[in-house]
Amino acid sequence: MIIHKVILDYIVNNVSKFPPEMGGILGSKNKIICQVELDKGIENNLLCNYTPDVDKLNGVLEKWQQADILFAGIFHTHFHGVRTLSDEDKKYINAILNAMPESLDSLYFPIVLPETKQMIVYLAKRYEGKIEIIEEMMEIR
Repeated sequence: MIIHKVILDYIVNNVSKFPPEMGGILGSKNKIICQVELDKGIENNLLCNYTPDVDKLNGVLEKWQQADILFAGIFHTHFHGVRTLSDEDKKYINAILNAMPESLDSLYFPIVLPETKQMIVYLAKRYEGKIEIIEEMMEIR
């Protein structure tokens, strides 16, 4: 994943202002992450679970589309240094990617660690009817 430094800095410096398990969406232009929308999510009864505010984020995606910014993925926070995707994260990633049009065959699903201001990037790719989730390097520009 290629990301503008200002976007990465904005994410890692602002996620700690929200309750645990928050997230947001990533937007790209020319395959570079250049936009972000933070989202505290909607309240649910499950602890340690980010539930996006879909109505809010869909409105952002409509504005991005008008500016030729593509939806590139969803990030969320993990606390206590947990750098890996949970089984629930993987189920959610599969559901999201399967709901996308066939033309969108991959999305990023980074985990942000607020305590250390790190981002661990995961890429989900649809290939021959299956979804593969791999950790990917991040390039900062």
